[in-house]
Amino acid sequence: MTRLSALCLLAPLVLSACGGGRATTPPASPSPVVAGPRPLGLQPLAISHVTVVDARSGRLIPDQTVVVAGGRISDVAPAARARVPGDALVVDGSGKYLMPGLWDMHAHLRSRSAPTVEMPLLLAHGVTGVREMASDCRPPARAGDICLGEMRQRQQQVEAGELAGPRLLALGSWIVEGRRAPGDTAPRFFDAATADDARQLARYLAERKVDFIKVYSAIPREGFFALVSEARRLGLPVVGHEPLAASAVELSDAGMRSVEHARVFLFDCWRGAAELRLKGIPQGSGTALYRRMVDEYDPALCDPAFRAFVRNGTWYVPTHLTRRTEAYAADSAMRRDARSKYIPRGKWFAWNADMGRTDASDSSREGRQARMDFYTKGLEITGAAHRAGVRILLGTDAGDSYIFPGWSVHEELSELVRAGLSPAEALVAATWSGAEFLGRTADFGSVERGKVADLLLLDADPLADIRNSRRIAAVVFGGRYLDRAALDALLAGAERAAAGQ
Repeated sequence: MTRLSALCLLAPLVLSACGGGRATTPPASPSPVVAGPRPLGLQPLAISHVTVVDARSGRLIPDQTVVVAGGRISDVAPAARARVPGDALVVDGSGKYLMPGLWDMHAHLRSRSAPTVEMPLLLAHGVTGVREMASDCRPPARAGDICLGEMRQRQQQVEAGELAGPRLLALGSWIVEGRRAPGDTAPRFFDAATADDARQLARYLAERKVDFIKVYSAIPREGFFALVSEARRLGLPVVGHEPLAASAVELSDAGMRSVEHARVFLFDCWRGAAELRLKGIPQGSGTALYRRMVDEYDPALCDPAFRAFVRNGTWYVPTHLTRRTEAYAADSAMRRDARSKYIPRGKWFAWNADMGRTDASDSSREGRQARMDFYTKGLEITGAAHRAGVRILLGTDAGDSYIFPGWSVHEELSELVRAGLSPAEALVAATWSGAEFLGRTADFGSVERGKVADLLLLDADPLADIRNSRRIAAVVFGGRYLDRAALDALLAGAERAAAGQ
């Protein structure tokens, strides 16, 4: 039996043990199950006397009983009136808070370690859904590459309850950036450097059945606009970095669906933005360019971009943790993070090397301050964008250096609150907004009758303090109840798997 299989079989053994509330009736005739959703044959579940968190309205609904049957919420009613099936596992939710599972809308799980390390870590932290941002390999594939077919298989395994981890809600293309490495033998149209090539690439990716196309900042202006236009005709969203050759207003008007990373507005809202788009980033500019963007920032220059995003329904995914990591690249405490035991050794060494290069690029006091100011200015601009009505999705860039899968969602929630969102607004960005973006509010995003039972049971009120999202008593995933002991088993399994890679 594999380590993961052994871990999965542990789950039913701890359902009535301890943590996540008290089970007042034992599970009915448990059969072999895995730590994932298996709607058929699931024992009904009732979480009684719990406070339901309605983040959209910013209110708490006390003393409710939430009944789950067949993997979905069958009833949400005042505890005194709720009808609980006689064979249900009843969990006492007194003093606890129930909310939808969290979604990370910018994560990277296309690695060999993901099924045994990153995905269990995410689920153990209440992350029940992920938009995977680069799910395919650019042909020609090399031996050992993980491509879209294997990612689809993982997606299906999660849905079937064969793999412990969050739902892979949307799988993206390889990164389209308009340039190629020396010796690249792929067809020229893969670069999307011209309008004709870009249109051909959009058709190719639609036939490949990716869920969206991800672009990078170097894609040429002509190729970008043709790619977005053809992709829109095909019903295929385009997301990713802001192309340096297009302004935020232009990319929004063109129909780009979401723009990633807080630097998008920093690149647009300073006096040298037009010249930068025309001439490109000067070689070796580094922190000097960061310094100029911060010092020459003009809020008035952001107003047209904010209005365009609101007008066109362009979503913004700030991923503040990536900028925070750069800001603290010189801090040796990062390299001593106790969570390193959950990261495979090779990846941990790569993270350390990455941040070493970041700091070495400018280790002067002024350079380090420029990175810090770039990060904090991004927080300020996110608050301004939010006040202007720009829709925000929570994404973390999990998998990038020092962005620890699972923990990172809770840290990014705190970053959004630091930027000016209320705890309720930050939770909306991590729940309802993701479901709205993907057109899946009929199934996800709130604690309501008929929704898929992906839920997070907390020991404290997250609307009072966003840090309470980390106080996880239990996770319900597709109707399967994972108490604190089961979640700790997922963490322990991920630690063992990381040590073996």
